[in-house]
Amino acid sequence: MKVGEYCRTIKGISKIKKLAGQQNNINFYEVDENGIHHPENLLMHFVLENEIIKHSKKLIDLIEVSDYVNGSKVIDIAQAPVKALYTEDIKQTGALKPIINNEIESVLTHEQIKSMEYKVKV
Repeated sequence: MKVGEYCRTIKGISKIKKLAGQQNNINFYEVDENGIHHPENLLMHFVLENEIIKHSKKLIDLIEVSDYVNGSKVIDIAQAPVKALYTEDIKQTGALKPIINNEIESVLTHEQIKSMEYKVKV
């Protein structure tokens, strides 16, 4: 993994700022404010290498179906001719709206949604 790459963890997506060190032969990386908070250091945002599910230079490569991009749920991901995400177009019922990498403004992963879920016991 390199500085400037994005990484996806079970807590969401972050951008790697620097290699922060090594603990028990596992690298840990300082990441932007979307990183995992570890109780040992509340001032630093970092992820352990073994917490990273996947990483890429392109944010679009880390997005999965059921994530939300720019406020809309990702329904499908096309690989060709250009990688694009397809979300529900809230302006047109049943229509899909393509989003390419440089149009991504915000991402909410399905793991983040699951972690905030409140379950009502019946």
